[in-house]
Amino acid sequence: MISEGILVLIIPIYELSGKTGEFLASFYEDYRVFKTIDQRFQQAVFFGKKKKKPRIRDGAEVEAIAGTATEISRIGLTAGNTKYP
Repeated sequence: MISEGILVLIIPIYELSGKTGEFLASFYEDYRVFKTIDQRFQQAVFFGKKKKKPRIRDGAEVEAIAGTATEISRIGLTAGNTKYP
């Protein structure tokens, strides 16, 4: 994917933590996560802009993505670190 390209990823909510969350935090910024309407498979849709320079993030950013998974599981809305509505 090119720098600043957009990733659209359909992923099980529980996969947003751990190694997958670490990968997403390292390579993507300005992310937004939406819980899917049909929750038979407990999935979310991750939208993220690829960073110009990937880097391993500190624990706080990885925890933010994991917290996003917890938040959308709990309230069923959207979550993310973007400044856009």
